[in-house]
Amino acid sequence: MKKAMLVCATFAVLTASAAIHAADTTELKVKGTVRPAPCDLSLTANGEVDFGRIANSQLSDEKPVTIGIKTIQYAINCPTGATRFAIKFVDNRKSSVTAGLAGLATNNYLGDVFAFGLGKYDGKNIGVYFLSTSNATTSRFVGGDGRVQNATLYHTGSSNGGKTWQTSDSSSQIDLYNDTNQWKSWTGSSGQPPLAIYSLSGSLTIRVVIEKIRNLPTGNDIPLDGSTTLEMLYL
Repeated sequence: MKKAMLVCATFAVLTASAAIHAADTTELKVKGTVRPAPCDLSLTANGEVDFGRIANSQLSDEKPVTIGIKTIQYAINCPTGATRFAIKFVDNRKSSVTAGLAGLATNNYLGDVFAFGLGKYDGKNIGVYFLSTSNATTSRFVGGDGRVQNATLYHTGSSNGGKTWQTSDSSSQIDLYNDTNQWKSWTGSSGQPPLAIYSLSGSLTIRVVIEKIRNLPTGNDIPLDGSTTLEMLYL
C-alpha cells in the first residue's frame, strides 16, 4: 500500500422500482480504505549529494573509474504511532545505465543489477552510481513482546511483495538493487517480518563511477544527473 493512497468511502443502496417486481431484500455496500499512520522520510542536505568538479586527470581513457564515495544520513519518523513499512528505490534515470560498465570500473565490485544511472549528456550515458545502507543505529520500535524498545535494527528485504523477508547479517553494509521489486525494511532478528517503528536513522552511501573519457562528449562541462526516489510502502 503506497503512502499516497487516499481515504475514500462510497455508499451504494440498490432499490427496486415499485413499477417492477419489488424485492424483499436489498444490499447496502460500504467501501473505503483505512490509511495507515503517515511517516516522514528525510535525508540530510535535502538528499543532494555533490561530488564537485571532477578533473579529467581523475578519469581514464581505458576504463570506467570510481571517482568518489559520499555518505548522507536518513531518518524516518512516525509521529502518530508505530508503523510497519518498507522502502523501495526507484531510479529515475535507469535508461542511462550502460550494461557492463559496472564490472569494468576500477575499485568497484558490484554488477549491473546494483547500478543506478547518472543521466545522459549530448545523448551519451555519463556513468552509474551505487547505493548501500547501514543498519538503523538509532531506533524506537515495538518489539515482539509488544513493549516499546530502543536498539539497533537490522535490514530485512523482500523480493515478493512482502510475503517473505530475509534479514541481513548484523554487521553488513547492504548494497541496494536497482529493482523496484526489492523492498527494504527493518527487523530485530533473522527471519522475522518488519517491526512497527516509531523512529529510526542510519546512513546511505553513494559510490560514483564515470565512463571512459573517450565515450563522453567533449568541449563542455558534463553535469552528473542521478535521481532516485525513495518510496515508502505501508505494510
